[in-house]
Amino acid sequence: MANRLCQSFSRSWRWSALFLCTLLAAGCGGGGGPSTVDPGNPPPPSTSVTVSGKVTFDRILFAPTGEGGLDPNSPIELPARGVVVEAVSGSSVIATTTTNELGDYSLTVPSNTPMFIRVKAQMLKTGASPTWNFRVLNNTTGQLYALVSSTFNSGTSDSSRNLRAASGWTGSSYGETRAAAPFAILDTVYQAKELIHSAASVNLPPLDLFWSPSNAPTVARFCVQDGDIGTTFYWFGGDDPDDCGDPVPEGIYILGNFSVGDTDEFDQHVIAHEFGHYIEETLSRSDSIGGSHGPDDKLDLRVAFSEGWGNAFAGMVLNDPVYRDSYQGNARDFSFDLEQDSGGQEGWYSEDSVGEILWDLFDSGTESGDSIALG
Repeated sequence: MANRLCQSFSRSWRWSALFLCTLLAAGCGGGGGPSTVDPGNPPPPSTSVTVSGKVTFDRILFAPTGEGGLDPNSPIELPARGVVVEAVSGSSVIATTTTNELGDYSLTVPSNTPMFIRVKAQMLKTGASPTWNFRVLNNTTGQLYALVSSTFNSGTSDSSRNLRAASGWTGSSYGETRAAAPFAILDTVYQAKELIHSAASVNLPPLDLFWSPSNAPTVARFCVQDGDIGTTFYWFGGDDPDDCGDPVPEGIYILGNFSVGDTDEFDQHVIAHEFGHYIEETLSRSDSIGGSHGPDDKLDLRVAFSEGWGNAFAGMVLNDPVYRDSYQGNARDFSFDLEQDSGGQEGWYSEDSVGEILWDLFDSGTESGDSIALG
């Protein structure tokens, strides 16, 4: 069955014309015992049917050895968990649900109706606590990413439609479509959300995550609508304009420009670190003054705690103390281990010291000198 691009759906708002999706379609049949229905008076056809399936995305993992970067030639297919799925007929949403932890969805829709399945890059839960609303948007267009199927007719019997967001890797670079990126970002957010809710049933304030293939590590210019974001970062909002003169919307901004040399959509520790800043700002208190920072720096106490907390929180989310961040396209990475002394500065002014202490409070406490395991 042919793939198609996501089209515009209304004059007031356009969903991103983003991704080709891989659509696997299979009809479902069934059997049963002897019929007791008078064959001369068959029952009326059902007015609704079920369309179900699985939504998955490609995750690119790091090479097994340090500094080896990501391994885009060996992606793994993972479920897109907790994302919004809609059945759309014309310009109307006729049914909506969210995927479960296996990426499965099920929608009850009218029979004999032309429609397509749309998977939003959004995790949404309203009503009873805990609640959340996380979206991945393109900061250069303001549009929400989505994955869509081909148009099909719902027919008179239940059917299955699976959708897969591919990485877009062509063997030497990324192609025009990088469907997996927004869903890989959301999957890291899903893990962070699960960690928070394992400790407390707390409502999480809405959060937008901004990713674009244009987002580049520029130095001299900062203009989010052009993708000149400098680095991956969390912005808590405010009235300060960027170099284009526009206010910078609150959220997490994520690098994605492969040709310039740095992408972060598959760097889970980086995304979880920035989500830690969001947690710090919205559920706790952050007095950090921001600015550049590194393991060899003697930092302002507020910066040292905030960055050390972000590093430790990333390790907690992924249950992995080895922080890795790819660069040089995706060919290299740098890393550090929260379990080991990095050789940098030590003390209250050190993000390394803060990160190591917080991680040791969390982890299993099996190594020498660490008998605390708060989880």
